[in-house]
Amino acid sequence: MRTLPRIDQLVDFTRIRALRLLGSGTRAGRAGRAALTRSGRRSGRLLATCSQILHRLDAGQQVPWDELRPVLDAVLERADAARARSRTERSDAWADLAVRLAYHRSTHSGPAHSPLMLRAEEFLAPFRASASGRALLLDPDQAPVHGPEQKAARAHGDRPLRVLILCHSSWTFVRRVEADLEEHANVEFRSVDVSTLPLPERPTHGLVLRQRSAWNRDGTLRPVPSALEEPLAWADTVFVEWGTQPFAWFSLLDLSPFEARIVARIHRFEGLTPYPMLARGAAYDAICFVSSPLRTFFESVSPRITQSGRRFTFHNMHSLESFTPSPDPHRFELLQIGWAVPVKDVSFSLEVIRRLREIDDRYVLRLVGPTLEETRTTGTAAWTEKIAHQVAELGEGVVVDGFRSDIPDLLAEAGFILSTSVVEGTHESVAEGAVAGCIPVVRDWPEIVPWGGAGMVYPAEWIVADVDAAVHRILSFPDAAAFDAAAAAARAWVLESRRPESIRADYLDFLSGS
Repeated sequence: MRTLPRIDQLVDFTRIRALRLLGSGTRAGRAGRAALTRSGRRSGRLLATCSQILHRLDAGQQVPWDELRPVLDAVLERADAARARSRTERSDAWADLAVRLAYHRSTHSGPAHSPLMLRAEEFLAPFRASASGRALLLDPDQAPVHGPEQKAARAHGDRPLRVLILCHSSWTFVRRVEADLEEHANVEFRSVDVSTLPLPERPTHGLVLRQRSAWNRDGTLRPVPSALEEPLAWADTVFVEWGTQPFAWFSLLDLSPFEARIVARIHRFEGLTPYPMLARGAAYDAICFVSSPLRTFFESVSPRITQSGRRFTFHNMHSLESFTPSPDPHRFELLQIGWAVPVKDVSFSLEVIRRLREIDDRYVLRLVGPTLEETRTTGTAAWTEKIAHQVAELGEGVVVDGFRSDIPDLLAEAGFILSTSVVEGTHESVAEGAVAGCIPVVRDWPEIVPWGGAGMVYPAEWIVADVDAAVHRILSFPDAAAFDAAAAAARAWVLESRRPESIRADYLDFLSGS
């Protein structure tokens, strides 16, 4: 079994490492940029500019779209020029650079929010205007494998339905599906963490780009890794969890020797990566999304996603039995679970509690989860300092708890559960809080608003547009009777909309194709 990287993997690593060094403030970086600028070659000057932008993005800075857009246009123009001369590798390298800049994590996090989530057509315009960009991300694949009807899992008689789960490291949500169906249905699971495949065969960004290029060029699909051959032959259904690198990589493997039904589940995170765009959607018999706004988003921006067999929206499977209301909750306590990263936008919560305490100093905000010290990075240092200052200014109005293992108890004791994020898929803490007796206060997540908003996930009366509306909602329950009625209604809504037997039936149909 080969464990050493392939030559192309080493080339990828060296190329990107060199680009990052070139953009740095080191003596070597400055000298390299100066040499490229003095060369007088347009491509050299452009490469120097890209290296500096990549360095800023790596440092956590959000490069303004008005600055990034012309650079993407220029990079993709170079890709198209190489493409016109049939210099495929050079064209692919330039197009890859455009993708790395456009889909860099820092491009989509920061005070200006994500240009993709807020202004999708503007974000995709450079790729749409480029032949290389369209071929890489946007052109629908020819001759889809599937027609309008989804393929059912092969007949298995009285034995269990065999489901192979493919995932890369993050198993929390899919393990809930596995545990429930193993207990309540005739399903048998196996799992493969694709990050454990031999290095030359495991999914990487560079490999996915080469797979896509080979498919576009002549319809070539990569052979299935030998370590997957026996599990694939065993499976009636393959369930690919998350729409990240493995989602695109698996879709561009040659699956023709196997009879398994192929399905996938996509969450929120994947929307800010290029992999749903790179995937061959027609390889999937069905895809499910964890919320309706996310489904709208993915179907709108990725033509290849719409080539899958069928598409569904299902709730995450989650046991809520451990969440029960307290007979005497602290009605003046606001609880936020997960707060010390920019996407959670705790500034919103801090302004809410500041305003509430000006009216009634019994209100307190409790922040639970990893602390600012634990989540701080070079890129978030300035944001961390700002939030730490705001927390300190509020004094006794904010309690920072850190990690807690007794979340059901904390929720039962609290009065309100807050969701103030910039973007969410479903934000499971809201449902947990409601079942535990909290009144939900859910900001209309700004980056989800263009795709239907938080009101497509939770009841409209839970949703607040801004700090003023959040304060008004919290103050609208002035006594225990009003609070108890609203809390009971919220609990009833979640229990009805997330009945385990209904969600279980959805997943069984999804996995079997029945």
